[in-house]
Amino acid sequence: MPTFNDPAADAREASEAMRGLAHATLRVEQPAQMYAVIGELQATARSLQQVLDQLAHAHMAHLDRATNDLGDYQIGSADAFATADALNDTASFVDQAHDRLAQAQSHAGRIAWQPTEQQRWLNIVFLQGDQATESLDLIEHDGPDAAITHLRGYDYGDETTGAALSNGYVYARLPEGDLDRTVTSDGYALTYNPSLGHVSLYRAFTPDPEDALPETDAARLTSPIASRPAPPRRETTPVVRDSSWFEHPGVAAVKQARGIGR
Repeated sequence: MPTFNDPAADAREASEAMRGLAHATLRVEQPAQMYAVIGELQATARSLQQVLDQLAHAHMAHLDRATNDLGDYQIGSADAFATADALNDTASFVDQAHDRLAQAQSHAGRIAWQPTEQQRWLNIVFLQGDQATESLDLIEHDGPDAAITHLRGYDYGDETTGAALSNGYVYARLPEGDLDRTVTSDGYALTYNPSLGHVSLYRAFTPDPEDALPETDAARLTSPIASRPAPPRRETTPVVRDSSWFEHPGVAAVKQARGIGR
């Protein structure tokens, strides 16, 4: 938290925040957030300009205390003058950066970012107990890929997709427990737990817009229970498992007016 009275501590915190932001923006998954980020940077640039001006003034205000390591006031005051001059020049450049950031935010505010197609996982089969023994033995002796190949026999293409959509066996994230193991291959994901004796197969699926899950449903994890033992057909019954830094007041108001961040 800023101290508002310790320049060195607040400078360290600002530096840490900027390093964090530099890392966070390595990969921006939600482009709609960039408008707010630019606004925060604009506010930061204005604050940085103020800091630079004030540091330049402080160098001049304490000029009578400026010496070099040998106590020479003439050399010390000359360096203080040079420091203040460089800080004033930097403040001018930051002022230009602030204006360019304002232009960037103005353009960014007119962008309507469209959502990407969200990949889902639809359940092919869930086996447990004696029904899972064959698949778990395959995993132990021949590896997970062999089990995936075996369990793909339960996948009937469009029929399986339609049944999964109708019954709600479509997930934004793979339903896996803390101790489950997961292997993906060729658009399929195998989750299994030898200790608990269950195995599941899921297929990657990108729904049509009209079939897309509502946000609340997409965030909820569900898990179907055991199917019938043999590959030809299976019926399942679902069991539901309930699974920044500086905020500039002006930018917050703009975000609220634009409906951003809700």
